[in-house]
Amino acid sequence: MTGSIPLNKRKYDYFFIVAFCAFTCTSIITDTVNGLNAQLDPNSSWAVERFIYTTYAAKADPLLIVNPPQVRVSAFISAFVWLPMYVFFIVGFIKGNNNIRVPGLVYGGALTHGMITYMAEGMFGQVAREGWKALPGCVQPDTMHYFWVNLPYLLLPALMIIRMWKPAPFGQPQTA
Repeated sequence: MTGSIPLNKRKYDYFFIVAFCAFTCTSIITDTVNGLNAQLDPNSSWAVERFIYTTYAAKADPLLIVNPPQVRVSAFISAFVWLPMYVFFIVGFIKGNNNIRVPGLVYGGALTHGMITYMAEGMFGQVAREGWKALPGCVQPDTMHYFWVNLPYLLLPALMIIRMWKPAPFGQPQTA
């Protein structure tokens, strides 16, 4: 039996549960598209791919359309590595399981690094500067739209590091 602080007394942890639920959805719905495809197609038979292309990528993130190996690998990791971790974190936060601490710290560091490199390329790289012109339906990328859509994927991992910093983030285990 653990001496975890009950969830109703850890009100800020509801934020992590909701955020990881949202990240689970985006991993399933959007990251699988880029993780499994070579390049986004505005005429795809897959409605999700067309939606991503027209509502977000063509307006703010042409790097998703080009989908170079770095983006494809990042999306694949999000869809097939982070996804099960998100479920693990959700359950861990609900139960107050201190065993999520080390994976949470690793996740926080890895995703923070990945997002910084992805956002740097997406905002300042060649595709963002000039490459978008060759892509069907693309307009000059809206940097602020790009920034605000991607910011949660930078903030949540950083907040996870802060939340998991203490050796027993959910309280000390009871001793028999």
